[in-house]
Amino acid sequence: MDHSKPEGVTSLDPAMFNEAAKTLTYGVYVVTTRLGDSRNALTAVWLTQVTKSPTEVAVSCGNDLHSTAMIRESGVFAVNVLAAGQKTLAYHFGRSSGREVDKFEGIPWEAGMTGSPILRGTAAFLDCRVTNSVETATHTIFIGEAVDGKFFPDLTPAVYRNGKIF
Repeated sequence: MDHSKPEGVTSLDPAMFNEAAKTLTYGVYVVTTRLGDSRNALTAVWLTQVTKSPTEVAVSCGNDLHSTAMIRESGVFAVNVLAAGQKTLAYHFGRSSGREVDKFEGIPWEAGMTGSPILRGTAAFLDCRVTNSVETATHTIFIGEAVDGKFFPDLTPAVYRNGKIF
């Protein structure tokens, strides 16, 4: 497939793209992984369902993140869907590097089927094995098949829009 720009088409101004992107609405997720006895997590909003059968999702993770390297090597991750009111948890997993601290200290969790941490009290989780990945200039998109999961209908998922969590 030819991905070159058609004649006369120019790139969108990055400032305009950023303004338009602020209107997009996302869920809020803590993506966890494990590699041997090590575990780590990151907060993500760029996640989507890929297919129903097989049960696949895609998540975009920054290439420079410790979790990204761990997912790449281990081939597993879990998506923990944060509930409304879990903003503190989103910030907790998004503000420090797992290279330097144990992000799970004091956080209730249990190992999922893949060994990836499943956080307690979230609106849902999907435990995944990586089936494919695509590396871009700044992020890697991991496609994962959910091998286990659960949702809790009494909890409303958190929403991210324009830099704010609701």
